[in-house]
Amino acid sequence: MFSRLNGKPGFRTTLRKISGSNAAKSGGHMNELRLASAAEESQMTVVEIGAPFDDPAKKGLTDIDLLLKYKSKTIAIEAKDYLPTTPYPMDKFRADMETLKAFQNANPNQKILPVFSVTSRPADPEQWALLKTAAKINDIHLIVGDPQQQAAQLMLLAVSVP
Repeated sequence: MFSRLNGKPGFRTTLRKISGSNAAKSGGHMNELRLASAAEESQMTVVEIGAPFDDPAKKGLTDIDLLLKYKSKTIAIEAKDYLPTTPYPMDKFRADMETLKAFQNANPNQKILPVFSVTSRPADPEQWALLKTAAKINDIHLIVGDPQQQAAQLMLLAVSVP
């Protein structure tokens, strides 16, 4: 991972965040690095990890977890790593999807592919249905799986979505 991501914008900052005292946040940042590494391994280019974005909806600075480039597309990702038994904070997830949409709208001259990724489906099928509905409403691509599976899905999306 270090050899693939060293020198990428946001890599060192994300490494520092991993060493924090909040285990859930550390795990989330580690997930971002694993996905970035898997993407690089799959011939995508990591543009930035934790890219700052002034989100008009949130009225402040937030970040896009991962920006990738593949051919002519920029893939903007919000990456989540929740256990299947952990309830999804749907209000926060919807807000993150709106941030992805705002990022896409703020960059009209780029082909932005907005993606919301989760490492596992929730055990509660109703929560999964809510997540899929939120993604559809916001026109966000939803992917699920470990970082290698997600990288494969991202490649397929990048070549199949106009």
